[in-house]
Amino acid sequence: MKLSIIVPVYNVERLLPRCLDSLLRQGFEVGEYEIVCVNDGSTDGSAAILAEYAERHPDVFCIITQENQGLSGARNAGMAAAEGQYITFVDSDDYIVDGGYAYIYQHFCQDEPDMVTFWSVTLNDYQLKHGGYTDKPDGKAFYRGCGHDAYNTYPPTFATDKFYKRSFLQEKGLRFENIPICEDTSFCFHLYLQNPTLVMTDCNIYRYTKDNQGSILSVRSAAALIPKIESMLYHNIRMFNDYLESGRTEMAHGARGILRSQLLTFYTRTFSVALPHEQWQKYMRDLRAYPHHDVGMQGKWRLLGWAMNACSSSYLAYSVFSFLYTHVFDRHVRKHLA
Repeated sequence: MKLSIIVPVYNVERLLPRCLDSLLRQGFEVGEYEIVCVNDGSTDGSAAILAEYAERHPDVFCIITQENQGLSGARNAGMAAAEGQYITFVDSDDYIVDGGYAYIYQHFCQDEPDMVTFWSVTLNDYQLKHGGYTDKPDGKAFYRGCGHDAYNTYPPTFATDKFYKRSFLQEKGLRFENIPICEDTSFCFHLYLQNPTLVMTDCNIYRYTKDNQGSILSVRSAAALIPKIESMLYHNIRMFNDYLESGRTEMAHGARGILRSQLLTFYTRTFSVALPHEQWQKYMRDLRAYPHHDVGMQGKWRLLGWAMNACSSSYLAYSVFSFLYTHVFDRHVRKHLA
């Protein structure tokens, strides 16, 4: 079997059929691929949709049902059941360009690299309605080499825009950690530490959908988001110390880039829930325990670093940015951005 497509599913009945239909149009014959769907304790109609697809395509779909364990637990369950030479992950509210996976496999997996990467387009509801993007599975390799060099040059962001050789993941014991918001960052960081052989392509086949209110990654309430913010803060500090103290200087530049991105995500998450003063004090005291704003905040990022410093040292500044983020950016600007 060439490919196992792992799909974590949680309360996404509205968009799930679009995802599954796209996976059935990837250009593989029956027996060449499998779609491993992990129903992670869904409480809507997702389970019925999965059962319907499994009944119609019994030789393609493998359905796993489990109590809710979060995105990491669902992905790990799918990895344990997968049988393909390569593994890839799809979030159940996203979809893949028709024939995209077969194109990747046919053109870039013949030498059996440990990993093949491709590109994605981030779509919000505005773009889904108005278009402005091309769905065509083509492209070429622009980098072939090892994980350490690639991490510094093209630091990874997502786990979903890659093929992984299953034997490599098993040999290295790589799994997703249960650290909300940071699952992908942690997985990619530890994956690249293993220095895999890889091919990077400019094939633009993954379509990441924003504005889905029911997905695993959708979090709107303060009560649900605050534990995730705490997890992100802990993971940022841990990853910073991990790469700094391990002596793996060959990945230092890429890790700084990832940390910079994570810091931006951390602040925007806190903006969205408008932390009370006492909680803000706690988080910022922890954040100032390591030199976070010195990580890559130079050049074009200098202004961003200044804004983060202001928010970490002044509750008034934090409150102003939080107001602008939730009442201006989130309501009026975000829908027009990819």
